[in-house]
Amino acid sequence: MSLGIDGVVVLADLHWLIKESEIRCLVDAEQWASEMLFYISEDWHSSYAKHKLAQSEKAEMDYNIIEPHLAKVAVFGRALIKKREFYRAAYFLKQIKDESSYDRFMYYWARYLACEYNRLETEADSIGRTEYDDSELKELHNELCLLGNDHPQYFDTFLLYILAKVRCSLKLNERAKEAFLESISLNRAMWPSWEELVMLVDSVEEAETEAYSADGHWMYQFFKAAVLSRFQLHKNALEQYEKLSECGFPNMPYIMNHVAASLNNMQEHDMALEFFKKVRKIDPYRVEQMHLFSDSLYVRGSRSDLADLAHTFFKTHKFCWETCCIVGNLRGEHEKAVVFLQRSLKLNPNNAAAWTLIGHEFMEQKNNPAACLAYRKAIEADSHDYRGWYGLGQLYDILKMPSYSLYYYQQAHKCKPDDSRMLVALGEVYVRLNQIPDAQKCFLKAYKVGDVEGTALMLLGKLYAKCNDNDQAALIYEKYLNVYGEEFMDDFNNVATCCSFLAKYYLKKGDLDTATPFAQRCLEYDITKEEGRNTLRQISQLHHRQSVLPETLVATSNTTPIIAMHPENIQCQGIHVLPPASSTPLHGFRTPTIEEGEAEMAISSDASDVSDESSLNASY
Repeated sequence: MSLGIDGVVVLADLHWLIKESEIRCLVDAEQWASEMLFYISEDWHSSYAKHKLAQSEKAEMDYNIIEPHLAKVAVFGRALIKKREFYRAAYFLKQIKDESSYDRFMYYWARYLACEYNRLETEADSIGRTEYDDSELKELHNELCLLGNDHPQYFDTFLLYILAKVRCSLKLNERAKEAFLESISLNRAMWPSWEELVMLVDSVEEAETEAYSADGHWMYQFFKAAVLSRFQLHKNALEQYEKLSECGFPNMPYIMNHVAASLNNMQEHDMALEFFKKVRKIDPYRVEQMHLFSDSLYVRGSRSDLADLAHTFFKTHKFCWETCCIVGNLRGEHEKAVVFLQRSLKLNPNNAAAWTLIGHEFMEQKNNPAACLAYRKAIEADSHDYRGWYGLGQLYDILKMPSYSLYYYQQAHKCKPDDSRMLVALGEVYVRLNQIPDAQKCFLKAYKVGDVEGTALMLLGKLYAKCNDNDQAALIYEKYLNVYGEEFMDDFNNVATCCSFLAKYYLKKGDLDTATPFAQRCLEYDITKEEGRNTLRQISQLHHRQSVLPETLVATSNTTPIIAMHPENIQCQGIHVLPPASSTPLHGFRTPTIEEGEAEMAISSDASDVSDESSLNASY
């Protein structure tokens, strides 16, 4: 399905955004638009050139490009902003703030940047509980609101953008969202407002409402893809990026980078590596998303490529937070990584991923209070990012506070309901809280959605064995061997445990023919070698007795051996482990009692196809 994007409109919007961003010192927007313009297809450039030649002077004036104030004060103030001397810039620009909409924007932009820079310096210098004094920011907000009441005509798309940014800094997210929406309603090509709205929408459904999707502007299509990625709907995001690639944005590193990031989050590391390598070939010094590239390299064990990546970006982007992640994946220099990450947060304090990584580093240093605060900062930056919640769950797990860890794992699960890691973590906490039925359901669900770590079945089998439900434990252990036996041949302990249990189980049931191969496999592993010999000895003795006393076979004829492993035959307390396509999906959990007033968990009843992906992502 084509998105119906008009190349002439795209080029016109990008040229407008580049010019307006350049004169207003909106560096990120200027860079984004310039990159888009650079990679857009030549056909669109040709069409736009013909369109420009055909335009009259009147149409050119209608394009509404605002010329900057050419006075020496304006030029000086702009130079000071570029040099990051924001207070000086605001002091001089105040003299001309009423001369034009451009001068008014530059004055308030300098003041906002001054407040924001102070906040970043305060918060990033040390991980502490000292609150930043935001009185100056509140004063700026009150002044802007008063200006809006007295002169609403002053608020164009750019001044509304400043008002929304101030509200974001004050955590007035709903009011900030309103201002950003008003900004894009005045000009749909205002990409900085679209970009900020990605982090403010509460759901994908909200992003599809008329306020956002009206007229199907091409920037909305990029916004929608980013929202889908943020809410972990990576398959949908991939489809959206594919449509954009086919509609005039081919071979664009920006799109390929986001495709690779989605594949990384889906644990499709081989495909992610292909896209990351394409990006590196086109734009070798691009640092965005390279931390995820290092993650995929780490998982796939490509240490030489990881070392090359780390050395490259340590040389060119030493203080970027992505570089800290890459170096951290290469070797455990935790103290150095914390220093780098704190510096990077001065540039981008709302980076949930960076706060999460600082939390990981403090965890490695056994600095639990600092780790806790860092994870909370990550949640504050983006409450829909599962990593901050998951980090706090792990922290309280280590502190042996299962009631607290349960709450945070539940929140992580809500953010990413089809991630087996969240479900396995929940199951283990339920075991510690002695809520066995809930734990069983968690492990079972983890296997169904695609157990990326390959541990859910093993944990479920051990849980049944611990509860003396040996029939169910045997079914689960045999399924584990069928699914993972060859794939996880290096995981000797789990395979040995399964074989040992099954050998004894079938021996006890009197099924000597089935018990024998399991007992023989026990001899291959040191931890079960002796048990295997004992079991084989008992099997041999029983065979001898049966040959001497045939009538003893009568005693065993009534035993019913376990039916061969088939998905339709496996049931766990009435729940199919691998239900056929027409079977009823797994029902939701019962509501567990949670201490400290923590939230309840609701696990989706969808039964996704089982994935054989088993790579363990233990990296950053």
